[in-house]
Amino acid sequence: MFEPMELEDWCQFWIPIIHPDIPAPTQSDTRRPRGYMAACKTTIAALTQSSESSVENWIYGDRECPHVVKMYLRAIHLLWLMRRQFRFPINFPDC
Repeated sequence: MFEPMELEDWCQFWIPIIHPDIPAPTQSDTRRPRGYMAACKTTIAALTQSSESSVENWIYGDRECPHVVKMYLRAIHLLWLMRRQFRFPINFPDC
């Protein structure tokens, strides 16, 4: 629960749920599905109130993603998992 969550792990889990028309990449994929990285960037920017250019820098490694963002993604992940478990809707981005 107190471990930071990497952006890639968060996106791989939640992007196919939030954006059902965009599949998650599989381990055998050499390239990510069309629109996957744009959806990841847009979604994380909306969640963290960061600019899309900052998120893009975190994703592509130009800058290290701040630890607080990774902890925030873990907290969102756990909260949304609980909401799904109890069948509460995930009203993205209003939750």
